[in-house]
Amino acid sequence: MRYLYFTIILAIVFCVACDDEPIGQTPSDATAPGAVSNVSVENISGGAKLTYEVSKDKDLLYVKAVYSIAPGKDMEVKSSYYTNNLLVEGFGDTNAHQVKLYAVDRSGNESEAVTVEVNPLKPNMKMVQETITMADDFGGVNIKWENSNKAELAIVIMSKDSIGEWFDVETLYTGMEEGSYSVRGFNTDPRTFGVVVRDRWENLSDTVQGEFNPLLEIELDKANFGTYVLPTDKSSDYGWPIEGLWDGKLTRGYHTAVGSGMPQQVTIDLGAEVKLSRYKIWQRQDNWIWTHGNPRRWEIWGSVHPAADGSYDGWVKMLDCENVKPSGLPAGENSNEDVALAKRGDEFVFDLNSEPVRYIRLRTLETWSGGDFMHVAEMSFWGQPAVEEN
Repeated sequence: MRYLYFTIILAIVFCVACDDEPIGQTPSDATAPGAVSNVSVENISGGAKLTYEVSKDKDLLYVKAVYSIAPGKDMEVKSSYYTNNLLVEGFGDTNAHQVKLYAVDRSGNESEAVTVEVNPLKPNMKMVQETITMADDFGGVNIKWENSNKAELAIVIMSKDSIGEWFDVETLYTGMEEGSYSVRGFNTDPRTFGVVVRDRWENLSDTVQGEFNPLLEIELDKANFGTYVLPTDKSSDYGWPIEGLWDGKLTRGYHTAVGSGMPQQVTIDLGAEVKLSRYKIWQRQDNWIWTHGNPRRWEIWGSVHPAADGSYDGWVKMLDCENVKPSGLPAGENSNEDVALAKRGDEFVFDLNSEPVRYIRLRTLETWSGGDFMHVAEMSFWGQPAVEEN
């Protein structure tokens, strides 16, 4: 008897479900759905948000917008019938543009078009272009910009060749709220540089350009480096002496003893006073990358006359540094990008207004394992001698 009741209940539920949702392929027809109505326009940078009401057709599938952002560049955007708005984007100007809205049902029938006019606000690539500043820098030029909408953009840096033709130097892809970047590798001859901002629809800003005088930048000769042990510096262990920091090999470096505490510091004598531009630091390689005693957070301090007692009297903090793992994967799991960065080394740029220094202090605050020891494979420095040789 209980089995009979259970069967009857299942049959009733099945019938109700059949009434609510038909089984099988949706029947096709040739009847167009009703058009959207009560369309409102909210103009945004490079586009507009369109809000509307849809008809009550049961087989309505989506609403689409059709428009053109430039001659020959037609766009189509679709939005599910579950929502009542869509974005039209990609306009490279603030002119009036026509957008046609269609309701489309499951049979592919389209409603009559509803045409609205949008007046996009200033595109992001033009907004960013207007904030760009450029200045002389070591080996090239420094570019700064602001990107208040955090739009995904390309910053195209160019220069002119010997016959005055533009060529691309480097392209940066960014969605950051603000940015600063330096292109390097040029001699000290005056040179014209330019910057263009491009969005993902290939809209280009005007060119910001000017003539600049790259500052002399050389890689410091490691043959001049030396140890400068202060009382509070940590001694090396495991056959990895401080000289391993500048021996040109990634297979050996500097390693402190386990149990030596945190934070800890080590001092390098660069051999002469130098106005530093940048430096690179390499992790211990192979199975040790992004783990063990590789520094995760550290500081770089500089001095001309360090205190003999090992204190920070006479020192100036030049940089706060962090080793950021691109993938964010846990220890022992590394993406191709993680491995490539560890091999390439992390580069950090000094403030252009930094004073010349002779001594550098690496002060480790935290390692990837969180332990009380650290190791680094190699460090390299670039800059300009404080007093050039005759």
